[in-house]
Amino acid sequence: MSGITPQEERIMDMREAGNSVHTIARALGISLTVVTRTTGQYGYTGPDKRHEAAMARGSRRLAIAIALARKTSEMVA
Repeated sequence: MSGITPQEERIMDMREAGNSVHTIARALGISLTVVTRTTGQYGYTGPDKRHEAAMARGSRRLAIAIALARKTSEMVA
């Protein structure tokens, strides 16, 4: 299990910095679908305010850990 990919990390970092999904897709040269799927996969819909972004950083790491634990338990089952 490799965890979050470098591309997913870049997407999530840019989203947490307040970039729109459209801006992220253009900047990384990827589809809007990939960006929205990635942010949705980790339970992150994107904050509209800076204080929400700061709170989301810690929550994102927790959401990633939970998602990875679920994938691992599904693989074992």
